[in-house]
Amino acid sequence: MTIDMPTPTIPAEGHARRVSALRESLHRQMDSVIDSGAFHNGPFTQRLEGIFSESTGGRTVAGASGTQSLTAAIHAADLEDGAEVILPASTFVSTAFAVADAGAIPVFVDVDPDTYTIDPVAVEQAITQRTRAIAVVHLYGHPADVESINAIANTHGLKVVEDCAQAYGASDRGHAVGTAGDFACFSLWVGKTLGGLGDGGVVVTRNDDDADRIRHLFNVGRSPDDRYLHTTYGFRARMAEIDAAAAVLEAEHSNDWRARRDSIARHYIDEFDGLPITTPHVRDGVDHAWYKFVIRVPDPMRLSDTLASLGIRTEQVYPKLVHHQPAFREIPHRIGPVSTAEEINAHHLCIPVYAELEDDEVDRIVTAVHQHFRTGTVQRP
Repeated sequence: MTIDMPTPTIPAEGHARRVSALRESLHRQMDSVIDSGAFHNGPFTQRLEGIFSESTGGRTVAGASGTQSLTAAIHAADLEDGAEVILPASTFVSTAFAVADAGAIPVFVDVDPDTYTIDPVAVEQAITQRTRAIAVVHLYGHPADVESINAIANTHGLKVVEDCAQAYGASDRGHAVGTAGDFACFSLWVGKTLGGLGDGGVVVTRNDDDADRIRHLFNVGRSPDDRYLHTTYGFRARMAEIDAAAAVLEAEHSNDWRARRDSIARHYIDEFDGLPITTPHVRDGVDHAWYKFVIRVPDPMRLSDTLASLGIRTEQVYPKLVHHQPAFREIPHRIGPVSTAEEINAHHLCIPVYAELEDDEVDRIVTAVHQHFRTGTVQRP
């Protein structure tokens, strides 16, 4: 008698696999942290800051999360209450929350139809006498057109904050993300292209004064010489040494992981040619980080349902544009024309692209997508 075994599920995200594969090495890292007795600002945090400083050429401060990193950077930009900060309508809420937390007004603008990152033309059109900064998001791992954004910022005397949360490992014409703005913020959440065990973040600045201010903000404004003397405003946002240790370990593998994601992504692009799918566009000179592989299809939920029926999980990142989130009924903001972002958001779907995918799983995904569009249904294996 033959017993049909259930088809193994392919998760939408692969960080559980990644952490499991690193289990023994992570245990050694944790032992090192415990043995050192330094649970914040220890040797692993210092090493992690060095890794980012080397790749970006800036001054690096490690923090508790990407959200707190953005919040600190916007605070350090010295924006007056009511100042406007331009950002893309397609991003995670943290980008806009950081702006609002500093007393500034988020101004949502449209995105480029090919890269899904902030559209420089839309930025230029949204500038007013109240505009003080531009938040540039390298969405899904594709670098935004920072060269054009910087030209606009220089013309109008604006600060530029890079949101690199999804793009560690990406570069544009040989320049790593995080090298162009006044501030650059990275997320080290466990599911990102480089992560800790739980959460973490990094701010890269261009000068020592800004780095010192970020460090004070992350440590409740505490004096470096007296832990009970608080000389400036701040909040609790230090990175845990355990997360820094995990991120340092992952940094050793990050180039190989990015190469594997790139290989899978390019395979998808080749295999989906001829289907009613818009696959990601990679601008010339760009090394994509492939945090997500985003396709556009006429009916993303129908495709998602058929893939789910075969144990292939997908996701929408993100199912709502930021200004559609209920929180923004209470948060002051301004919206420019965002028709491209609306169209992309309505038709996008993220299929698995993480480095831990096996070759047979990649083939299974490709086959399922083809059968979906060929027959409207998928044959179970």
